[in-house]
Amino acid sequence: MAEHRAPRANGRQKGQAVIEFAMAVGVMMLLVVGLFDLGRAVAAYSAVSHAAREGARAALYVSYGDNQIRNAVRSEAVALPGLSDGDIVITPDESHRHAGDTVTVRVNYRFQAATPMIDRFLPAGGLALTAAGTAVVQ
Repeated sequence: MAEHRAPRANGRQKGQAVIEFAMAVGVMMLLVVGLFDLGRAVAAYSAVSHAAREGARAALYVSYGDNQIRNAVRSEAVALPGLSDGDIVITPDESHRHAGDTVTVRVNYRFQAATPMIDRFLPAGGLALTAAGTAVVQ
């Protein structure tokens, strides 16, 4: 019985396989890192939304001032580095807030991708994430 052998790849075909593998690995790594940044963006939006709701919950009490509401937002926004007082908007302010009024706490945050290549696809300054919570003052 005759033995059948597969044809041997010469050095040129091996080099082509290496180049194709390198190109495929680059695309796969970009997809994996892109999914990582997408997960971070979703987690950041969830944190922004949760912080706004907690701020509205704190604003329920007429005795709470704007600083106490901002502290409640910041305590829930530990996953949002760089969140400042200017990113937390409370309307109406404490001097115009009375029992029965509706108060809105809006949290604005700029998400920055961890990957420089993914960051090029986002708007300048990062992706704007905004969430608001509304409550009636008691």
